[in-house]
Amino acid sequence: MKFQTKEETRAWSEAFARTLRAGDVVALSGDLGAGKTQIVQWIAAALDAQLPAVSPTFSIVRHYPAPAFDVYHLDLYRLNTPEEIEDIDFETFFYPQQAVTLIEWADRAAGYLPAGLIHVDITAMPGEAREVETWRE
Repeated sequence: MKFQTKEETRAWSEAFARTLRAGDVVALSGDLGAGKTQIVQWIAAALDAQLPAVSPTFSIVRHYPAPAFDVYHLDLYRLNTPEEIEDIDFETFFYPQQAVTLIEWADRAAGYLPAGLIHVDITAMPGEAREVETWRE
């Protein structure tokens, strides 16, 4: 799907958020500046998550309580090897019971990611335009 404006990408993010259910894990991929964190912010807001979502680059994980189910937001950019994911309680985030997990740079935890992962691949185009592809494993 191609979106020409930020508003179109936001509308898609909000509609996508309404399809999520507790237990879903979403891997967001794209180059630096593609809009991964922005899309996470819009998804979290659409789910009525408490506190505005911010990038967890330095803390790796952020937790946002929400009415229907909580939202976990992981940014794995700073991982140097997939095994470093073992330093956090990754099972809680990769197999959430009453939450949805949104993971930026999920490829950095290759081999640890759950089956059934929902992929969101974001490509920045000129200006505010974005191309977004989604699929489930």
